[in-house]
Amino acid sequence: MKEDIRSKLQDHLLKESYEESDVVYILSRIRKLIELDEINRNRSTYKKLKFFCNWALHVQIDEATSVSDLLLQIKNGGRPTFEIYQLFSSELSRFLEEQRLHTSIFDSDIVKMNFLNKLGEVYKDTPLIVKDRGKKLFTFTFKENDIRIDESGIRSFGSTFRIENHLGE
Repeated sequence: MKEDIRSKLQDHLLKESYEESDVVYILSRIRKLIELDEINRNRSTYKKLKFFCNWALHVQIDEATSVSDLLLQIKNGGRPTFEIYQLFSSELSRFLEEQRLHTSIFDSDIVKMNFLNKLGEVYKDTPLIVKDRGKKLFTFTFKENDIRIDESGIRSFGSTFRIENHLGE
């Protein structure tokens, strides 16, 4: 079963251009591999990457513990939004290397930005509810991506997001 998942995932990872459906498929297979590892090792190694996979597969995430510190810093203006993509990319790269899976995603800026742009489209309008001790603090929602690329590389990179405060609820 695991080898079948890996084989299908490997085929998708080598594309030169991605659609939203490719991104969702890749993240769903990665999540399956992470869950199989969790069962075999009886521990979770890739909590943040699993979070990113879950974000792509659900209509709302109300348990964003693994990235809540980063989201809080973004909310307060201390970190730029694109650090979400950087965290995702580093977790994905580490996972694929450990799994000995090859990808074209990191071969060029154009392929990487295509993938991240489609990832942002998947995440668009999927709210992340950030809690502290079970109490809602705020909801973080991507509204639009602003990732522009051409043959010479990245033109601009950013996202528009909405933050809805829940303090006092």
